[in-house]
Amino acid sequence: MELKDKLQVGFGMCDITPSESVPLAGAGNTSQRMSQGILNRLSLIFLAFTDEAGQTILLSSADLLVMPDKLAHEFRLAISKKTGVPYDNIMLAATHSHNAPDQDNLAEPSILRYIEQLRVWYVEAAQKALADRKPAKMFAGKTETDKLNFVRHYMTEAGIAKGDNFCEEVNSPYTGHTHDADQGMQLVRFARQDAKDILLVNWQVHPHRASSKRSGFHYMVASDMVGVLRQTLTEQTGMHVVYYTGAAGNLNPTSRIPEENITENYLEQGIALAEYARKCLNDLKPVQEGSIRHITKRTAEKIDHHEDYKLADAETVLRYWITHNDLVGAVKLANSYGINSPYHAAGILDKSRLPETEDLELHSFCIGGLSVVTAPYEMFDSNGVYIKENSPFDTTLIVTQTNQSRSYIPSEEGFRNNSYEANAGRFEAGTGEKLASEYVQMLQQIYG
Repeated sequence: MELKDKLQVGFGMCDITPSESVPLAGAGNTSQRMSQGILNRLSLIFLAFTDEAGQTILLSSADLLVMPDKLAHEFRLAISKKTGVPYDNIMLAATHSHNAPDQDNLAEPSILRYIEQLRVWYVEAAQKALADRKPAKMFAGKTETDKLNFVRHYMTEAGIAKGDNFCEEVNSPYTGHTHDADQGMQLVRFARQDAKDILLVNWQVHPHRASSKRSGFHYMVASDMVGVLRQTLTEQTGMHVVYYTGAAGNLNPTSRIPEENITENYLEQGIALAEYARKCLNDLKPVQEGSIRHITKRTAEKIDHHEDYKLADAETVLRYWITHNDLVGAVKLANSYGINSPYHAAGILDKSRLPETEDLELHSFCIGGLSVVTAPYEMFDSNGVYIKENSPFDTTLIVTQTNQSRSYIPSEEGFRNNSYEANAGRFEAGTGEKLASEYVQMLQQIYG
């Protein structure tokens, strides 16, 4: 196959599995959840894209819960200094594994040592991707999965909508979900000259099956189903595989309606997802060639301060939760103060410390007919669907948890249902829809 040097794509990877016990992110007081082994290893992957004019984009995918602002800033500066790629052209994303090291727990010496090693790995993986660039053609397509992700907001027989974290309060059975989950899986294949092809998989769910205490892997380092999907597809296709988590803020891998679950654990789910991707490979269509066009937008969004008056009660709830590591007891105590959960209490405390607005960094870029938006928060699937349906591009990938860590920004529905995500999030109702509209406008601008 002869390829013109219009687009070059490179792949770089480092193993970022910690070498010692570290606090694991994603569940309560992380100092009480120190890792006790390795279930499956963690990876950091960079893709490097360079067009015929020499403009380069670096986009990473790391098996971490989030990418904290300070670390993202420091790592991007270091990568830019070493490689010459502009700071704004470097985007660092996390797959959102709930069995990854907690980079925010700076009280644990093992995390400080881990972060120092991460600095080295990020620069190394970026340099590998740049050195690996080869001429490439793009092919894209999508498929629909079935019963592998679920909206975690439920309807009861009494017609009450309840979020997953509050379902124990409801005695009547769950009759369904508030809406159907976005099941769309998007695939992009980069067919490279004289090098392994690269397969990009973009799908949306919380990778937290391994973190459940019922799984037996609660204290294990793991990339969850993401690592299984990558390994399975690599073995089946011989390609490099990279996974980016999409708009998964309200999507779980399991349902509280037992008969809906067709997989038992993270391993089965990863294999099932890999099979959907593999079957779609023959249906991928060529993507129009073209240059890289990129927009960065920094926007100030309003913090929700309407519950600041509950601050003292929220602090009491959090002290109990941290001291006893007892979620059930903390929920009961929170309810006695009119607070939905300890997560709600944490949200009240977090928001009370913030100014009236907080800055977000939004990115949209395209490579010919392929477009990508990166979001510094957990986007709800309905907002993600809005972006994809209103994008002027045939293929628009959504990559979340990128460059900043802004927790949940729910949809209007999430606020109406008084969901866990709305309680724990920082921003006012309507912000999710506003940002979705901003992304569509950015995509229209780079399309034009």
